[in-house]
Amino acid sequence: MASSVPMRPDKPRLVSTTSISITLQFDKVEDNGGSTVTSYNLYVDRGTENAHNFTRIPTYDGKSLEWTILKSSETYLVTG
Repeated sequence: MASSVPMRPDKPRLVSTTSISITLQFDKVEDNGGSTVTSYNLYVDRGTENAHNFTRIPTYDGKSLEWTILKSSETYLVTG
C-alpha cells in the first residue's frame, strides 16, 4: 500500500506575546498519510493582506510543537 501526502497541520495557536516576541503552539498532524512525519517547517508572513511574503524561520528545529519568535528590527530570531 502506497503512502499519501500527510495533511497540513492546523494553524498555530497564539500562546503569548510581548513587545518583542510571540510564542506559538501547534499540534502534530492528525493524518500522516501512512508515513512518519519527521519534521516541520515554520514560516512567517512578512507581506500584506493582498501580497504574501513567506520567509522560513531558519533556526526552528523542526520538532518542537511550541516556539518563540523574537522580532528585531531586521530579522526574526527564534528560540525553542
